[in-house]
Formats: sequence, structure tokens, C-alpha cells
Amino acid sequence: MEAQNLTRWNTNISVNPQIPCPRAAEAAARGDFRKAANFIERELAAALSSNPGSVRSLSLADSLGEILLRMGKAQEASEVLETALDACLKSLGDDHPGYLKLANNLGCALIAIGEAERAVKLLKHASSVRRKASGPSHLDTLTADNNLGCAYALLLDYKAAEGLFERVAAERERCLGKDDVATVMTRDNLARARKLILPDA
Repeated sequence: MEAQNLTRWNTNISVNPQIPCPRAAEAAARGDFRKAANFIERELAAALSSNPGSVRSLSLADSLGEILLRMGKAQEASEVLETALDACLKSLGDDHPGYLKLANNLGCALIAIGEAERAVKLLKHASSVRRKASGPSHLDTLTADNNLGCAYALLLDYKAAEGLFERVAAERERCLGKDDVATVMTRDNLARARKLILPDA
């Protein structure tokens, strides 16, 4: 998981621990995301031409979406991730970990381009499935809930956002420590949401 300030709300990208393209992985490790994206795009085109619904195709698309988000290209990321999510739904179903990871990152991209209502729908589903499968305190559940809070905040529902941020911040501090970057960024989200809640709300 990587904390990423895609908007003024701090969302969390689900990071692919192993990019399925060695040259792209090397470029990304050096911080050369443009070159990494180019390598993945070539590999993805070849994979899609042979088997668009394969695990490799989906993993490459997920990695490309993640790299594009890191580059600040949220619109392009949303298009790549949405195509991959549809293919993943058909091949693996909407409760598969790969689908949930894609849904989380697509939610981040949608938040960044202002499509918060669509993000809420995706992230509520991801949060619900993660909670049932792994529990409310699992880091993947907390990632989905933090991002869901960001989507609510973008819709000006600061009360809903506050409740999510409050729980996520407390759990992250307990699990990761108060100085972990994810904990700090969720606490920042919480402080912002509280400032925006009207006194009589």
C-alpha cells in the first residue's frame, strides 16, 4: 500500500508487490515511471491480443494503472483500470482479491478526477468484502475505508468521512504505529474533515 496525495484528500493506492515485467520493475525502482509505463504498455498489448482475461493481462493492467496514478495521470489510469476491472469481473468475480485491488485503485483514480459517486459504489463493495473476508482491522480493509472516506469527503458528506477516518486512523496507529505514513495521512484527512463540519451539523 502506498499513500498518495491524488487530491487534497489522501488516498491509498494498493501497490503491486511484483510488477510482472522485469524491465518495468527495474525502471519503477529507479523512479523512472514513464519508462516503466512504456514497458508495461508493450507487454500489456501483447497479453491482451492473446488472452485479455488472463491473470497476466489483469496484473499488467493493474500495474500500469498504479504507475499512471503515481505519475498523476488519473484519467488515463481510470480508463486502464476500468477495462481491467470489467475483464476481472467476468473471469474471476467481484469477490476475488485481484478484483478488489483493481476496485481500490480505480476508486483512487475516480476520486482524483472528481467522480466520487462512482468511487463510493466501488469502495463500499471493496470494504464490505474485505471486512467479511479479513476483518475490520485488516490493512486492506483499512485502505478501502480510508479511500471511501475520501470519496464521501469529495461529496461533502464530512460526517460520514469523519467516522471512517477516525476508525482507520485509530486502527492504523495500533497496527502500524503513529509515525507510519499511512497513519499520518489518515489523521490529516480526519483533521480536515473535522474542520469542514459545520458546528450545528
